[in-house]
Amino acid sequence: VAREKRAAFRGEDYWGRPVPGFGDPAARLVVVGLAPAAHGANRTGRVFTGDRSGDWLFRALHRAGFANRAASVRRGDGLELRGTRVLAAVRCAPPANRPATEERDACRPYLERELALLPERLRRRLRVDQQCREEDSDAARRIYADAGIEARVRTFFPDMAELAAEAHLAIARAGASTIAELTTVGRPAILVPYPHAADDHQTANARAVEAAGGAWLAPERGLGAESLRDRVERLLDDPGALERAAAAARAFGRPDATERLVALVRRLAGGGAR
Repeated sequence: VAREKRAAFRGEDYWGRPVPGFGDPAARLVVVGLAPAAHGANRTGRVFTGDRSGDWLFRALHRAGFANRAASVRRGDGLELRGTRVLAAVRCAPPANRPATEERDACRPYLERELALLPERLRRRLRVDQQCREEDSDAARRIYADAGIEARVRTFFPDMAELAAEAHLAIARAGASTIAELTTVGRPAILVPYPHAADDHQTANARAVEAAGGAWLAPERGLGAESLRDRVERLLDDPGALERAAAAARAFGRPDATERLVALVRRLAGGGAR
């Protein structure tokens, strides 16, 4: 991939080798990407550096206080990370941006060692539900097990309502379907409305649930990794707040919404409610 250069970078020497993780070895926040971008990290030699995803990521890290600068251009540009580490599951740029199973397996030991850097206190409290391809399932289970993280890895979860009901806290967008599901099962949530939704309707949805006491609105603009982490930690350390929000969310829900809608349509159509 390093021999086929993009025209804009034709005069540059591409890194063209495995890309290591970067940042604080004792990080409390870990950002995991899939693989180096062909003309990003594969060119610059530093993960998430030199492409648009990195531009967005490091601006967010800087805003949240995890980075000393907002731009990541190349190795040796003075960027330093505090309390966070960025890494990729696959260390070399894969053809067509789709890592083969053999590539993933070859890089797995590096990912395992970096996941083990998470503080043990946090790893003990985590339980992950991950959906992935069948051929990746065993490897994913081993990675979590070796890191001491409880995880359920499946190719498909047939009952999302059950998963939501088991969760202590959800972090989600605020579309109508999401709001309906969370409030029907009574799950408290940090709601991050999609900022480009038509008429900003997701913010209106989130505000309604927040006003009822069943959620916390967290606009994407200004939301940083550190502020989100702090909020999650505070809520997980305050079971009473989660219980009150769960009850409020359940009270706000309308499990009979379908029947109500049908009745309304019939009344408007002049057929009366039946």
